[in-house]
Amino acid sequence: MKKSYLLIVSCLAFLGTSFGQNDDTFSKNYNPIRAELEEWDPIRGPWLSSSLEAMSKQETIPDRTFPEDITPAQMVAALPDKTRSNMERVVMQNTGGTASEQAQWSEIRRVVVRPGAGCGARSARTYGDPHLVTFDGARYSFQTVGEFVLTKSTSGIEVQARQKPQRDDFSLNTAVAMNVGGNRVGIYASDYPDGDRSTPVRVDGIAVNVSPSKAYFLNNGGTIRVSGDTYTVSWPTGENVTAQMRTSGGMSFMNVNIQITDCSEGLFTGLLGNANGIEGDDFRGLNDQPDLRMSAGSDPFGGMSREIEQRRLAFLANSLADEYRVTQMTTLFDYAPGTSTISFTDRSFPRIHRTMNEIPNDQRTAARKRCEQQGISSRDMNGCIFDNSHLNLDPEPTPIVADPSQGIVFNPIREPKPNVNEVPTAVGKETEIRTPRLTPMPLPQAEEKPRKERGLTNDQVDPVKEERTSTPATERTTTPTQERTNSPAPERTKPTPAPVRTPSPVRTLPAPSAPRSTPSAPRSTPSAPKSTPSAPRSTPSVPKSVPSRGGGR
Repeated sequence: MKKSYLLIVSCLAFLGTSFGQNDDTFSKNYNPIRAELEEWDPIRGPWLSSSLEAMSKQETIPDRTFPEDITPAQMVAALPDKTRSNMERVVMQNTGGTASEQAQWSEIRRVVVRPGAGCGARSARTYGDPHLVTFDGARYSFQTVGEFVLTKSTSGIEVQARQKPQRDDFSLNTAVAMNVGGNRVGIYASDYPDGDRSTPVRVDGIAVNVSPSKAYFLNNGGTIRVSGDTYTVSWPTGENVTAQMRTSGGMSFMNVNIQITDCSEGLFTGLLGNANGIEGDDFRGLNDQPDLRMSAGSDPFGGMSREIEQRRLAFLANSLADEYRVTQMTTLFDYAPGTSTISFTDRSFPRIHRTMNEIPNDQRTAARKRCEQQGISSRDMNGCIFDNSHLNLDPEPTPIVADPSQGIVFNPIREPKPNVNEVPTAVGKETEIRTPRLTPMPLPQAEEKPRKERGLTNDQVDPVKEERTSTPATERTTTPTQERTNSPAPERTKPTPAPVRTPSPVRTLPAPSAPRSTPSAPRSTPSAPKSTPSAPRSTPSVPKSVPSRGGGR
């Protein structure tokens, strides 16, 4: 027994030493990037180098200490050519080492090398009632009801959509949920998961308000912006999702656009195709049926009989829907108490598939004119005519996603100034944001002992029971977010999943380097990134590998 114990201790010591050596090796090889960025800017540079390192370890990035509200990828894209080129050279030289080192450099490579490689943007979207355009340009109508994976990559990106019926024959997108570098973000046009109607945005299950004048910072490096009725979510690695809020017949819905780049890593799957540049292979199974097959570039709303079109729509609504329908274990959405993804599922929808052949010629002509006036492309024209004729939906051109890094000028800064999320206020006072516990709090030990052993007489009030009965349940089962103090943040540990379900990881990355046994040393100057603690954010942090989901709050 003693020998076994000693063997276990020796193994643990060896692993700890190995992890420490790996961390030291990575840090040494990463030093040239730190030096390059500090030479570029003594305040922004240390933040960017620390952020890239934190992303490589799947850790929370430091707070911004400069006025720009951009992501690490957006800052890298705006770097001087010489600085970025020198960083790329260092990244490309570090291709060996242990598995954990390779994983770290791979994450950094996703951000640093991409802009210098001339990667173009590639978009896909779901809009209208709804029509889908894949990353490779294939187009189809998807009249279904439920929650589905729009796109998911092996690098960790995932976006899901919720479709609800407007009538017996048409459905619309009413919510979108996504994994943004480990933060779970949901935007709801309807069916809010809680009683807060002041904002459609939820971050890790908590309602957050996004200001039109400033981006909302996600603690893993992403941002959320709002302009008018359009919300834009940016990944720390450069991808974007826009959700445009709309109404139809009194029902709120959204059009969703997803933008990746030609250099986005990982293999993609989902309703929006595999993003391999080949339009004709986005629908497995459909091309095996000769009468339903469509050539690349063909219009899915024209050139076929009503019967063939209905058969094609039925195939997509059944086979494709079942392949990419989410489950309660894979969903990224939030839910009100007593609801789940099943509550939004109807496999019998639609009752009938509507087609272009049913639209009278005069309606088609009038709808075409409205679509042309809004600049709809020829490939999207029949889809626009379809939406405008059947549901009187306004024409929707492909949205243009603004890049905050375009034309940005980094003016010199004399000293760092924290740039963090505003603390929510209510009636002029700070509102405490509370994080739901994932496991019930244990009963106090004192309550388990008899009153006599605790020195209480029969006529004395039990202080433990008094506290339990006078404290609201929500306060007993939640813990407040860490207050903004100058003390170091406690070491984060992975929360225990709720007993009713065990969320599956959304990122399939190799294990990060060794966890730190003590909090990082306080950060004192921008050039020494590990000398003072970053100010806690107004939203709780969750592990990047397993964002919590479902069940509401």
